[in-house]
Amino acid sequence: MMKERKCVLKKLRQLLQRMPPTHPARADALLKLSVAVFSFHDSAENGESNKKEAYVLAIAAVEAATEGTTIWAQALCVAWQNCKTTTVTQADRPSWWSAAEMRRRAKLCCRTLGTSTGAWIFQGDILDQATRTIRFERAVTSAEKRAASVCYTKAAMINDGEQYLTHPSSIATKLQKLAQRLREAAQDMEDPKIGEHARAAMQKIFEAHNEEARQAAQEEVEA
Repeated sequence: MMKERKCVLKKLRQLLQRMPPTHPARADALLKLSVAVFSFHDSAENGESNKKEAYVLAIAAVEAATEGTTIWAQALCVAWQNCKTTTVTQADRPSWWSAAEMRRRAKLCCRTLGTSTGAWIFQGDILDQATRTIRFERAVTSAEKRAASVCYTKAAMINDGEQYLTHPSSIATKLQKLAQRLREAAQDMEDPKIGEHARAAMQKIFEAHNEEARQAAQEEVEA
């Protein structure tokens, strides 16, 4: 199995080396190599560097593809999933990796890949600000919590179909639990008695995330 994986990686790398930068299939080749490299990380000694390379390749695929196409959306979803499993520094992020732009791109991914679990998770993560790689301009609202909950529920239904509620150990069930927690958080934020406290708690989380992002960026500059 290991030998077969190495063979696939070698062939994909050779294909990309021979392919001109403007080749119409370059984005697809980059995406396939990204997926292959990431799937190889669990059996390789340099697993962390493989995950990092997979993320970089996925970003390259996004930038090589035409915005709004299936390949573009798939590559962006893969890049997003990869950034959640490896350390993404300020230097690793492309210029368009901002709150407003990622909100726009997440929506476009869902429109392009309506039946993709990854696209709805991406949209849910952005709405719920479930990342430390982006500095958001404000704390998440209860409406965004509810919208994120809907996204995770859709992802769950796509993942397991009509049986998504009956698989206790499935990804879908985990997404359903996350969706439920977000619905409860939204209810707390809207409750007349405890809403102020809940919103204050969300504001603290927001400020902590952005402070971490600011410090990380400052450390990179100083380094």
